[in-house]
Amino acid sequence: MRHPALWLLLALLTHHALAASSPIPVDHLSAYIGPQLRDDRASEIAGPLGPPLSDALLITSAAMAAPAADCARLTLKAQMKDSGPRLLLIDAGVIFFAGARAYLPVPNQRFLLREAETTLTLDALPLEPHGEVPAPEAPLTAARLTHQAVLSLARAVQHVEGDELHRLKRYVVERDGAWVVDTFLQNRDVMLARQMTWHRDKEGVLQGRLSRDVIRFALYAITSGYTMQEATDWLRRERISDMNEAIATARKMGWRVEYLLERARLNYKIFMPEHADFYFNRGVKAFEQGRLEDSLKAFEEASKRDASMVEARYNIGLIHYRMGKYNESNSSFLVAAGHPRVFPDVLFNRAVVSLQKGDKKNALRLLQSYMEGVKKDPEASAWIKRLEATGEKG
Repeated sequence: MRHPALWLLLALLTHHALAASSPIPVDHLSAYIGPQLRDDRASEIAGPLGPPLSDALLITSAAMAAPAADCARLTLKAQMKDSGPRLLLIDAGVIFFAGARAYLPVPNQRFLLREAETTLTLDALPLEPHGEVPAPEAPLTAARLTHQAVLSLARAVQHVEGDELHRLKRYVVERDGAWVVDTFLQNRDVMLARQMTWHRDKEGVLQGRLSRDVIRFALYAITSGYTMQEATDWLRRERISDMNEAIATARKMGWRVEYLLERARLNYKIFMPEHADFYFNRGVKAFEQGRLEDSLKAFEEASKRDASMVEARYNIGLIHYRMGKYNESNSSFLVAAGHPRVFPDVLFNRAVVSLQKGDKKNALRLLQSYMEGVKKDPEASAWIKRLEATGEKG
């Protein structure tokens, strides 16, 4: 069965620096984590960091500054061996741990280092929405981020707020003390610029930032299967008590979440209920929880929205079989069998249904056709031998 995985095309690891004309060295956080902070755990999301690039700059300590369920603040201490200034870029390569809970520093935060020792406070998002919130000043360890989908998302944020910023700035003007997008054009750049908040940094450079909430829900879509429905529940729990307002906020934010997932080359169609993939994933979840009726409804909605989704029609056949509705099961498998992307399991399951209905001849014929496609399947071969032993012919 197709699983509710997020399909992705891995992005290449890139480092984003300032324009070539800038005389200030640009350093990436992941390259300067001191040995005392290193966390050597190996898991799906993390692995050991490499040695620091040099001792010219080191992050020597890390702790929770303002723990929170939504957006935490981390305190890092940076030590420079030589005089500054240096620009420290929060890149996509590192993750921090407070005990078992992981935090992703929001990419593309920048800090200008001038002193030998500097205390930095940066925003970070919990990798998953649930878990114990660590105490203030809880010490942190650091590891290399290895979760490929999360990496792709973090790099997408870094790319939008870094490489693409020069192109987006041309639509932004200052009006009455606020930065706004002012253009009659309606293209993807303008839409992206409108999603961002704009300000001048301490050096007077215009910067654009994606919403922390949009990044959060894209992150939770990857790590926890969040959709617009779970985002609505989160908003009601953390921010907005009114149901209608929470739904409207989640819907408005949802299109931005999908855009960011798309930019990360992930399956963005899993978040909003306008897409077949949204219902397909809900069908899988309900099936795994044993809620067959709910699962059936979700797969039927997915098939209705996208008739080419052969996996949805196949799963409808599986559920009907589990329910003992063999005629309906056979009908669904027949529809799936006529699809250009049909896969061998459809034939095998049609054979199983035929056996349940007492049609051994058809079952044998289907199993033989199935074996032509897979070549080797001990279970199917055993069934063919049993049927042939009864005198059946395909």
